[in-house]
This record gives sequence, structure tokens and C-alpha cells, in this order.
Amino acid sequence: MLGHVIGWLDEAVKKGEWEGNTAFIHKDGSELPCHFKITPKKGKNGEHIGYCGITLF
Repeated sequence: MLGHVIGWLDEAVKKGEWEGNTAFIHKDGSELPCHFKITPKKGKNGEHIGYCGITLF
């Protein structure tokens, strides 16, 4: 999952948000499916200042 985060953040900035499904992998190899939504946040002057993310299990 971590290898994909940069692409998700880039797409969120370009398209206004990124939404999709992935899974967390436990040490024992089992998966925990989840749904992510990432939205870029802008400052008072319209500059990109960060992200807001929601994870649903």
C-alpha cells in the first residue's frame, strides 16, 4: 500500500480527490480491506497546504 500513496496524492491534487479500495496486510499475511478517500486542502490564497484523508474498514 505505501508504494501507491504518492500516486494517490498526486491524483488527488490533479483531480480534486482520490478514492479507492486497498488492503492493509498483517504480519501473519491476512488482509484487512479498506476504502480510502483523499482530498487536497488549500490555504487562504489557494495554495496547496495538505490533505484530508478518510479510511473506512
